[in-house]
Amino acid sequence: MIIQVDPNNSRRLLVYGADNTIIMGKKFRNFEGNERRNPNTGTIINSKGNRNFNLRITDEYLDLFRSLNCRIKEYGGNPEEGEAPLRYVKVNVNVDSQIPPDLRIIKSNNTIEPTGMPVDQYKNLDKMFIVYADLTIGMSTSANDGMTSLWLNVGRFKQYTDPITEKWDVKMEEEGVEPNINDEI
Repeated sequence: MIIQVDPNNSRRLLVYGADNTIIMGKKFRNFEGNERRNPNTGTIINSKGNRNFNLRITDEYLDLFRSLNCRIKEYGGNPEEGEAPLRYVKVNVNVDSQIPPDLRIIKSNNTIEPTGMPVDQYKNLDKMFIVYADLTIGMSTSANDGMTSLWLNVGRFKQYTDPITEKWDVKMEEEGVEPNINDEI
């Protein structure tokens, strides 16, 4: 994986080769925008409609995110055992902006969906096992506290596909056959 500030735009990050360990899953991913509550206290930790995911920060990129003044969160770890916490930053997904994110799925034959993913399908990213993703993330700094917020602009996601599905997806595409759920077996 590579994370760098875009050489053409210092207010944008480029992430190449993120996977399911970097785009953290389960409770750390909320592309659908569900309300979430702290299971211990019941307080709302994510309001309904707020879409986001968490990007794990490996040690090699910790200084970069600190220099950008991002809010770095920590989870777990055991200092007494020498176990470092998992570090991550929240990336917002704003579908209500003038330019909503352009999210697309990379198919098993490495072609890309020709049009962006409809917002009602973003929820599929919450449970997807991501084997590879490239992201463009915008940055904005708050005038109040000087902290930097991250916003997903572009995402290309390759989902894990088992070998049998991949074989037949490629074969059907080569033959120009579109699957039809109404076909008889």
